[in-house]
Amino acid sequence: MNEISILFPGGSWAPSYSLSTVIREHVYQLLAEKIPFRILTFKGTPRPEWLPESADYRAVLSAADEGSEMAQQSLLQGLEDTPVIITHDFVVLEGLKNYVAAFRENLSSHPNRRWYHVLHFDPAGDYTGGELLNCHFICLSPSLRERAAGRFKVNLDRVLLLENYRSPKLLLGLTDEVTSFLDLDRAAQADFCSLHPFSLIRSPLKQPFQLLFTAAAIKAKGRRVYLIFADPVHEPEHYRNIRLSMKWLANAVGLSAEEIVFTSEITHRQPGLSSSEMSQLFRICNVFVHASEKEGGPLAIGEAMANGNLCVVNSETAAFHDMLGEHAIFHRFENPYGTGKKFRIPELLTYFKERRAEYDSLAEKILQELAKNPVLAAKRRCLQRFGSRGNLSQFLRQISQASV
Repeated sequence: MNEISILFPGGSWAPSYSLSTVIREHVYQLLAEKIPFRILTFKGTPRPEWLPESADYRAVLSAADEGSEMAQQSLLQGLEDTPVIITHDFVVLEGLKNYVAAFRENLSSHPNRRWYHVLHFDPAGDYTGGELLNCHFICLSPSLRERAAGRFKVNLDRVLLLENYRSPKLLLGLTDEVTSFLDLDRAAQADFCSLHPFSLIRSPLKQPFQLLFTAAAIKAKGRRVYLIFADPVHEPEHYRNIRLSMKWLANAVGLSAEEIVFTSEITHRQPGLSSSEMSQLFRICNVFVHASEKEGGPLAIGEAMANGNLCVVNSETAAFHDMLGEHAIFHRFENPYGTGKKFRIPELLTYFKERRAEYDSLAEKILQELAKNPVLAAKRRCLQRFGSRGNLSQFLRQISQASV
């Protein structure tokens, strides 16, 4: 596996500086893939606090105004025999023209070295820095590839596309605990992703099966679903039986095991997930189904709203109307067994089959609202683009493994 050198052109690692965020993404993925790397930057640039102590950090590059010869010498000192180099906007920053000449000289003296220039701008206009025919250029948007090829006078096959360069874990602020049980790829790609944050022992009042029925109707329309039951950790046999019944019911209505996760089966920390972890889960979801018919102060509704979830709630619950106004989908969720404490699977299946048309209609309303609401649609588009480990991880793995 080839070592990768990353050149950072800025003098500050401030979080507000976009390139520092991008470099951090690279480091995060390189560490995850166990790919050796080093970071090169200008003299005097302090080591970022987030960089592990074991990482190779070299602030050895000479200042741009010291001339191309000094730039070339500092490149040689920093790169040594590194076969793969990634730079960010070096070739187009006005103050770094001496480094463009140094790049060209370095390429001619190291013909097997591979350079990848990531372009964080619209490559329009003329480029006067000279041709870098041995380089690959990387655009972050498909529509900019041809412009980059024309500007840098290279064939189109020398301009690569890297749309997904952000880790969803960092983008969404997810902790290791949450990502340990969350199938992030499946959650991000789902058209309907929903969290049920209540104890299943309270099932007669909270009606978790209503989420299963709603998801089944959504899936029947050819859409992808992912459900998270963030249930507290309980040991009694009674609780495990309820969870098994939920799994059986989910399978009976057409939902697969991969589409549902029960957090209590994975994280055994008492009493369960923290408020912060619940907020993280709401952040990645887009629909919150709250079928309860007896609510006085629905706190979970507030969390769902604050994290950009479409709320689908019981129209018979007055507190929901007070909190949501007109900004929700109100549906009459009937409780098929009243306030009884038994979880009766046969009655629930009969209930679902008899009201299948109602659930199909509800599913259509949900999908229409998700599509027409610009905030909800933009959130889902963002997650579907950045949700998977995606292109950055694959790209780094490919260039580190390719023969030099």
